[in-house]
Amino acid sequence: MIRRLMINYYFTITALLFVTLSTSVYSEEVRYPIPCYEGKELEKVREWEKKWVGKRIDSSNVDEVKEFLPETLYTLTKDTGKWGESWFEIVPYREYKMTAGTIEATKKYSPDCRIGEQEELLNWVAGYPFPEPKMGIEIAWNFYSQTRGDTQLTYAPAYIVDGRRKSDRHIAFKTWVTFFSGRRDVSPTPEVVPNPKKIYRAAFAEFSEPSEMKGFLTLMMTYKDFLLPYDTWTWVASIRRIRRVSTAQRVDTVGGQDLCYDDNYGWDGTITRNSYKLIGRKEILSARHQDVKLLEHMEGDCLIDGRRKERINAWVVEAVCKDPGYIYKKNTWYVDPESWQIIFADKYDKYGRYWKSYEESQGVYKGYKEQDIYFFCNSSMIDHQRIHATVGTSDSQIGIEIPPETFTIKYLQKYGR
Repeated sequence: MIRRLMINYYFTITALLFVTLSTSVYSEEVRYPIPCYEGKELEKVREWEKKWVGKRIDSSNVDEVKEFLPETLYTLTKDTGKWGESWFEIVPYREYKMTAGTIEATKKYSPDCRIGEQEELLNWVAGYPFPEPKMGIEIAWNFYSQTRGDTQLTYAPAYIVDGRRKSDRHIAFKTWVTFFSGRRDVSPTPEVVPNPKKIYRAAFAEFSEPSEMKGFLTLMMTYKDFLLPYDTWTWVASIRRIRRVSTAQRVDTVGGQDLCYDDNYGWDGTITRNSYKLIGRKEILSARHQDVKLLEHMEGDCLIDGRRKERINAWVVEAVCKDPGYIYKKNTWYVDPESWQIIFADKYDKYGRYWKSYEESQGVYKGYKEQDIYFFCNSSMIDHQRIHATVGTSDSQIGIEIPPETFTIKYLQKYGR
């Protein structure tokens, strides 16, 4: 009997030791960060850059770089009769510098991450859950798990452009964002404690333009339970009342923009709303270290000029909505493999007709402890059916302290005026 107990004890200890060692070894084997190019691939890109860096691309020479553009973006640049003349400049590829917290969290927590039966993300704490993805759903969760410096205060003026009448309307708003969990850099990490409502991310926005939107406030929350829908409330200044926004209303445009709530960052709906197919990789020219001061907008022009674009090797993912009544039947995402942000997206209406395109330029901001944070500084949503667009720029403060009470209904009512 004693011998049997000793044998069982031996095997138990051995098994536990094996699991511990296996987990430790696996954690050490996590490869991150992974650049767009390295070795011979990088040499090939540098050789290509000798010809193209510093060149301005417009309708006259866009055919020569067509292979590095999504078909929609090529058409926008080429079809000057419909969209007018536009240009961008090619600059050298530069690898993103990931924060120390991002690297540590990705290596520590990603080995435990899994996809559940309802395509929800399991066992995630912080960092990117799938640094070497093999499926579209894994790329989608990498995109969703960004914290963009953990806290942000963003001022975003934009133009609502009527491309037929060649006219603009102005819109402007501020947005305060805090990630309550999944934090990488700003103390406390990986989660604000206490967090009784199990909030993942909270956002508070205040509109200052146009005049009919002045004082309009929005509060939005997403939760650690990724199967839960978003909660959204608005303060309507004209009636001095708080209104809860239903999930269905998240597809409404705000202030005449071409974006709805679910369009923020290229996609701001629940990840489990869609099914995902990995199309593959595509080398693409993308504005990644953009100086927002170099961007140029002409009144009535749906396209913005002055983007400085680097050659990168993006992931391409097709996101098909599971709900046949949703406004988008399908999105095609081009995802930056270093920042995991959606840099370009094609959007199809519920009948499968091509509808909108989204393009994002990423700027470099200083976050917590002066670390580089890559966050959008410009975005464009173009309605191809109406020849209409929303073109915006932004300026952000990253890694700042934002009181948690900012993200409460009580504060929404108190702040409303």
